[in-house]
Amino acid sequence: MTLTLLPMEVPLLDAVLAIEVRAYSFPWSRANFVDSLAAGHLTHCLLSPEGELLAYQVAMAGFEEWHLLNVTVSPDHQGRGLATQLLHRLIDHARGTGAEWLWLEVRPSNERARRLYAHLG
Repeated sequence: MTLTLLPMEVPLLDAVLAIEVRAYSFPWSRANFVDSLAAGHLTHCLLSPEGELLAYQVAMAGFEEWHLLNVTVSPDHQGRGLATQLLHRLIDHARGTGAEWLWLEVRPSNERARRLYAHLG
């Protein structure tokens, strides 16, 4: 399956929010995403060949570092390596900017994310 990678834009926010509220007990608000877009944070959205939003991420640049703010895969499409694809894209981008660090936060209860982050080093 060939996926499309696009930057997150306002027309995608309804689909982003639909995934966000299904995926998390404490989801980001529309304002959080709008603020991230307005701030110029790096965003990626993965879409299916049919145009369905499958996953997205938001990252913020710092001095010689990047901060992963949000990476989410639709609950219907988890376990297919989509988060790994997005994170590899972010890692490549961060390296290309000369960043020495990639920071993230994860709830201790989020075992799936913790395993993914450990796997990616």
